[in-house]
Amino acid sequence: MILLPSLSSLFLPEFLHFNFAPDWIIEIISPDQNANKVIGKILHSLQHGSKLGWFLDPSDRSILVFQPNQQPILMANSDHLPSLEIIPLELTVEAIFSWLKMES
Repeated sequence: MILLPSLSSLFLPEFLHFNFAPDWIIEIISPDQNANKVIGKILHSLQHGSKLGWFLDPSDRSILVFQPNQQPILMANSDHLPSLEIIPLELTVEAIFSWLKMES
């Protein structure tokens, strides 16, 4: 589940706002975004209960994996990505980027 608090606050009435972190947060950086701000969202979520975070960087086709109380791990190519235990997936970095439509 990916929550977009800034968008939800624009369109949802006050009583529908969520005050919890998703179990898994996935962020894809775009060329006009600041990497530290995007990584900051992942770190904030981890501090508030998220179990897994992926930071996708299409410019070098890498994924930085975040898990609570661990150092981030930089993954690329055929590296197998961790997923949540309740969602047993066998994914590689190559597979993720093959699904994304990116302009050259």
